[in-house]
Amino acid sequence: MWSYVGYLGIFWLSILVIKLTRFLYLHVRPSSLHRYKYNKGDEQPWAFVTGSSDGIGLGLAHELAQSGFNIILHGRNPAKLEEVRRTLGQEYPQSEIRVIVADVSDSAQMQSRISSIVEELRHLHLTVLINNVGGPPPLMKPLYKPFAVHIDTDIEGMLNMNIRFTIYLTRALLPHLIKNQKPSLIINIGSFADIGMPWLSMYSGTKAFINSWSSALARELNAEETRVEVLAIVPVRVTDVSFRKEAPTLVQPNVRTFARASLQKVGCGRHVVAGYWVHDVVISLLGLLPGSRFSKILVKSIKAESLKDMKKD
Repeated sequence: MWSYVGYLGIFWLSILVIKLTRFLYLHVRPSSLHRYKYNKGDEQPWAFVTGSSDGIGLGLAHELAQSGFNIILHGRNPAKLEEVRRTLGQEYPQSEIRVIVADVSDSAQMQSRISSIVEELRHLHLTVLINNVGGPPPLMKPLYKPFAVHIDTDIEGMLNMNIRFTIYLTRALLPHLIKNQKPSLIINIGSFADIGMPWLSMYSGTKAFINSWSSALARELNAEETRVEVLAIVPVRVTDVSFRKEAPTLVQPNVRTFARASLQKVGCGRHVVAGYWVHDVVISLLGLLPGSRFSKILVKSIKAESLKDMKKD
């Protein structure tokens, strides 16, 4: 009797040790980002960050420029992008900064705009693609709403911003990343919303797609012996974004802290990871809750966020 209990205890202790080791390896190991920072003749490497006029995308652009990459910024507001370009250029004079303007919520111009983007990037030494653009379409109000009341433009805009632009752009640029058989990196920014958040059903579904697609693409490119790494990063909550300007906390870091931690995960060997160690802890702890209890916490949290959103409007 006691021997079985002892074996069971050893078994669970072994699992805990393995999980702790994996956690420490993921969050403490040095990044492999340097693998993608190599010149092609006299050409310096470029990183293309979609949705980089603010938020996590801007944080990633800062960190990549600080690491010595040239940066291609993307957004829909030309004036805002130009201001970011000037700021980055002054802060990182060693890096060249370019901008691409494209409204990804508009499906009518998506394919032609992607074709022109590919043409703009064709002669650049692109080694890093970060698919960060996402969120609700610009005119969708309120943000939190029952699925049944979404109008067609809500649904189309959500699919365009969170799925279509990312997969069409990646498909168009993938031959460029593969062709030289040199290391290249694709990072897709997902969301903790992939767990299935009420009143955010469309957004949750699109982010679940991004995580699943990233895993599938990573396995596919590995099986085909390309040198393209694919990594999906899952944020929980950050501040210093357009819709949240609260002071940073341990659980809610600012975008620079989150971006730095996320880039550290490059080369970790996994396909989908939490970018920030506290978020990893939060996700793990929530995963221990019974499903009904977790759902109650989630509903209460989303209702509170919905009230805040309505007050802002």
